[in-house]
Amino acid sequence: MYADRLSVEGLEGDYPDLKRAIIPPDVIADAEALPFASSLDFIIASHILEHLHFPLAALRGWYECLVPGGILLLRVPDKRFTLDAPRQRTTLDHLIREHSDPKTHDLRSHYADWVEHIYKTPRSQSNFESSVDDLMGRKFSIHCHVWTQDDVRAILDYTIDNWNLSWRRILSWNAHFYRKEVVVMLRKN
Repeated sequence: MYADRLSVEGLEGDYPDLKRAIIPPDVIADAEALPFASSLDFIIASHILEHLHFPLAALRGWYECLVPGGILLLRVPDKRFTLDAPRQRTTLDHLIREHSDPKTHDLRSHYADWVEHIYKTPRSQSNFESSVDDLMGRKFSIHCHVWTQDDVRAILDYTIDNWNLSWRRILSWNAHFYRKEVVVMLRKN
């Protein structure tokens, strides 16, 4: 079963260059709140976590969606090897603060960081604010958060140590210049 945040039409609007290659989702759902309580044998989250406003909530939700023995395969880009290289890493403290108090989540700052560092538009440039407004208005999917492989490990360790999620790592591949992502496979005990 394939879940995505948008229908085919919505995905085509966001990614017109992929129009003919888009796979229709079976389920349209928010990745932070999937509607599958304790029913999935596996979840593949490939290049998803960094797009989410509340990635800690997603990890907890994915854990709850899995049956005992279920597998979560995470593929998360390492900022050092991607377009995110000039951006500041998102700290675990930042994620915890936003998770604990969602009112502290500043969506605009995420978009502004994207426009400044990915679109390379200086904040002083006259079209900076309109570029931010445009992306926000379209709910354009950006990397809200950026991490290195060590950050991803720290996030997963946090869910194990502080939330008692009984993940067991069964695979972990470091990011490299030729594999620009960290890959982690977790089994729910």
